[in-house]
Amino acid sequence: MDCVNAARAANGPRSCADNALNATNTVLALSVIAHPSPTSFSHAMAATAADVLHDLGCLVRSHDLYAEGFQPVQPVGEALNTRSDDALVELRCTELRQTDLILVVYPNWWSQKPAILKGRIDRVGQGRRCAYTVIPPDTSITAPLT
Repeated sequence: MDCVNAARAANGPRSCADNALNATNTVLALSVIAHPSPTSFSHAMAATAADVLHDLGCLVRSHDLYAEGFQPVQPVGEALNTRSDDALVELRCTELRQTDLILVVYPNWWSQKPAILKGRIDRVGQGRRCAYTVIPPDTSITAPLT
């Protein structure tokens, strides 16, 4: 089974106006790694998964949160999660909306994910600009990331 058919089998057909790759039927996979050591088992797992996805025909983007210096603390101005002054947060949100498949690799520290990953979920993966849209008068919620 190729990457396109594997993604469709898991999620059903997907259309995304933001995804220019849909026109070519290429599945865009996003790999998010949250471990401070580039020689960690988490990085090895992410690299192996990316190789497999690439071999299946996916285009794979990888984000190493520690290597890119992602700032997990959400500033007060982002409280409503409608926009960010941080260009990296806005870029990652745009990329997330374009993604067909998400792989998140992280260690289990004391039964929790690393704080940097929690911050990325809060700043990028949640909120009105990315994970959901509230339709006025705030009675209906649509979820583009399903």
